[in-house]
Amino acid sequence: MKRVIKIKLLLGIAICMLSVSTTAEIKVTHMFCDEKVNPIGVYPKDLTFSWIWKSNRENDLQQYYRVVVSSNLHNIESGSYDIWDSGRVKSGNNIQIDFAGKKLKGNKKYYWKVMFWYTIGEKSTWSSISTFVTALIDEYEWMDAKWIGYEDLPDEWRVVPGMHTHENRDSIFIKKDAIVPYLRKKFSLEKEVKEAYLSISGLGHYESYINGEKISSDFLSPGWTYYDKQVLFNTYDVTNYLKSGDNLIAAIVGNGFHYINHKRYLKLGIAFGYPKFICNLKVIYTDGSEKNIVSNSSWKTDLSPIIYSSIYGGEDYDARKERKGWNHTGYDDKDWRNAVEVSLPGGNLEPETTYPLEVLNSLDAQKIHKINNSCYTWDFGQNASGIVEIKLKGKKGQKIKIWPGELLSKDNKVNQKASGTPYYFEYTLNGDSVECWQPKFTYYGFRYVMIEGANPIGSENHKHDFPEVTGLKLLHVSNSAPRVGNFKCSSELMNQIFELINWAIKSNMQSVLTDCPHREKLGWLEQSYLMGNSIRYNYSTYHLYRKK
Repeated sequence: MKRVIKIKLLLGIAICMLSVSTTAEIKVTHMFCDEKVNPIGVYPKDLTFSWIWKSNRENDLQQYYRVVVSSNLHNIESGSYDIWDSGRVKSGNNIQIDFAGKKLKGNKKYYWKVMFWYTIGEKSTWSSISTFVTALIDEYEWMDAKWIGYEDLPDEWRVVPGMHTHENRDSIFIKKDAIVPYLRKKFSLEKEVKEAYLSISGLGHYESYINGEKISSDFLSPGWTYYDKQVLFNTYDVTNYLKSGDNLIAAIVGNGFHYINHKRYLKLGIAFGYPKFICNLKVIYTDGSEKNIVSNSSWKTDLSPIIYSSIYGGEDYDARKERKGWNHTGYDDKDWRNAVEVSLPGGNLEPETTYPLEVLNSLDAQKIHKINNSCYTWDFGQNASGIVEIKLKGKKGQKIKIWPGELLSKDNKVNQKASGTPYYFEYTLNGDSVECWQPKFTYYGFRYVMIEGANPIGSENHKHDFPEVTGLKLLHVSNSAPRVGNFKCSSELMNQIFELINWAIKSNMQSVLTDCPHREKLGWLEQSYLMGNSIRYNYSTYHLYRKK
């Protein structure tokens, strides 16, 4: 009798455990619009939705799905799917489901969620609510924003396509330095702000500020293209940068691949035009009304302290020419000139959906080599694409020259013979306490940095009265596409080989896949043909390869 009771008890426990183990826990864990999480600036013309779901049971499969989109949070929470309701669609696909709803507006936030039916006919709960913000779609949505600049390049001075230097060195006549301008516009907001979106582009590249704050960590935005075919613009949510009353939007615009002159090292000479800029700041008030601040000739402009800028040759900065507070409302710009409307770029203005370039990490020097009393070389121990960040103090008007490079000569001087020379940064001190500077519109591949005309902090050469370098970093710049894979094994040698290759990938993964981060900075077939799979196994390249 006792044996029968024990068997029944064990059977009951087994049945209970079985029922617990078959209780489904199925839910959506990740949601992607245009293969990003809650993206800003999506292109509605090829909008897609994807999701990842998980189950605690084996062999569960998605049989149907339903995607819904609403124009505001209240609608999606209350079940009013006024933009799109896919209905119950028979499909096991959960990747890149095409949007098929109503026409979307530009600079508008939308809300979406998904549910699905799985193997045994049961359905999941609704996912959490995700969002996406559209980029400007139609030309009229720019609200008559104009391309502006400090000056316009005459049509007869254009050099497009670029001329290769080795075959045409004597024929390249791009000799004028383009002015790298400041641009600013003061405006007032009279009501409480609900949302604000900035659509912006600067050719070749720009940095933008609202009320003195840089609006993003992006570097060399927008990505370079063939500007007679395609021009990219960026979209940012700038709601938190604005305030009631007076506000100030400002930008500095550099050359990039838009204008490459004849000085120093260059792979090619090209002149699409002088630096130019366009923007639309769309402000949505809590009462539903809107205000647009657009670029036009009412903006003010002046020369920036960047007196030379080249994607191939480096950058020079004269700190004596700084305009303290130029990107704040309180700055007096009465001596600035009005911006001029400049010629339009030839390419279509389209939203940039690729991940931006960013400073991904910062490296400190491992060694310092003394060359002479006014020249030292810093060794960062890692070759990488990037720029320098330097802190120094000295007297007003003193100059230093900064030479980055991958190799050293026998005397520990930087050797640029294999990476394009001359490439350097020249900095003129303002003399105000400790000065901190980093280039804005160029980058290079280097491990070593040689500085002429300065001493490292704590050196014995103070009596020579040179500026003192109080800090120096290598800022590694690369595409910020997320990692999607990795490699590790029991062989330390193989792990080191993988890391070596990964550094090469990161240093050449810019807004295009380049062959090197210094001498050419161009995309060739081997980057995709030979290295394509290696890159895709490690990084998300979906958006990078969509770029024209």
